[in-house]
Amino acid sequence: IPIKKSIVKDIETVPYPTITPIPWIESVHDRGSVEIFRGCNRGCRFCSAGFIYRPVRERSMETIIHLVDEILRHSGYSDISLTSLSSGDYTNIVPLVTELLSRYKDKHIFISLPSLRMDSFSVELAEMISSLKKTGFTFAPEAATQRLRNVINKTITDKDIWDSITAVLRMGWRTLKFYFMIGLPTERVEDIEAIVEMVKGVNMTAKQITKKKININLTISPFIPKTHTPFQWREQAPPEYIKEMEMYIFNKLRSNRNIKIGRRDKNLSLMEGVISRGDRRLSKLIYTAWRLGAKFDSWTENFDIQKWMKAFELTSLEPSFYTRKRPYTEILPWDHIDSGLRKEFLIEEDEKAENGVTTPDCRAGKCIDCGVCPAFGTYLQLKGEFYE
Repeated sequence: IPIKKSIVKDIETVPYPTITPIPWIESVHDRGSVEIFRGCNRGCRFCSAGFIYRPVRERSMETIIHLVDEILRHSGYSDISLTSLSSGDYTNIVPLVTELLSRYKDKHIFISLPSLRMDSFSVELAEMISSLKKTGFTFAPEAATQRLRNVINKTITDKDIWDSITAVLRMGWRTLKFYFMIGLPTERVEDIEAIVEMVKGVNMTAKQITKKKININLTISPFIPKTHTPFQWREQAPPEYIKEMEMYIFNKLRSNRNIKIGRRDKNLSLMEGVISRGDRRLSKLIYTAWRLGAKFDSWTENFDIQKWMKAFELTSLEPSFYTRKRPYTEILPWDHIDSGLRKEFLIEEDEKAENGVTTPDCRAGKCIDCGVCPAFGTYLQLKGEFYE
């Protein structure tokens, strides 16, 4: 029996918590937050959230402002985060931020915009928030070449990237964070080399603009195929390849002391890949690993790959079975879960990826026939006009 996902058809009318517990100690996200919209139709082919949470449903400016008022009144927070999968894509983002800044300009309230995309980032928006306190500014190109960005449907250009970097440097940011993925489908050596060249280019651009070094935080994450995405059939790169590419990047940039490189444990990524596309037999594997002492594994100091390898041995399972490339004809363990996406659409997207063909955002006006809206009787809900 198919299991159909639940979906909120209209988030405008859904109750939102404005009175929340206030911790006695400082928390990681020590601020109030308002979800300004749900879903993302950009279609990055690796992104589970972007496909599972379709379609985009926005809250109105009036509702958002009311929620911000209520949270500040009940909490005493001085920071408010406007959250979503891509906050800069909110169709009325500039009027919204303008109104909030004006409303709270005498109360020293800081408005943060996480998840800004480099292509949705506007100079006007940057100028608006540049007068506020400047923590790190985050960019997520994911891939450093246009060819590979087309493969993953990250539809930003080199010009978008460099225009955005230049803008934030001129407006005073001195810590830039960059996120890249390695092991992506069709990846080549030149794609890895381009990451190094882009980071070096940022360093040079910063020196020209600021006349001094800035802090660059580079995070490298292995690509992990996820269910209900066009890449759910793709092979996951083995830990040996991930380690080799990470060391190449590290060795090329290690002489730059202002560049900090964060790397994810390659074996932890292996286990994430196994579990993310696993079947019912993994319940026995997980239980066996727990019996062997595998606990709190997301804390790197507790993770021990040897315990998991022993569990694989005891359950007669192989990690490579779960990280392998799969044919379109294979019955997948999650096929009984209905996310609203047509499997034919996901296959078409995977084939387009192989040829470097991009798919536009359906908010631009053309339905791409992914299947979600008719499957759930829902529709795009934009509160303004969407611009590519």
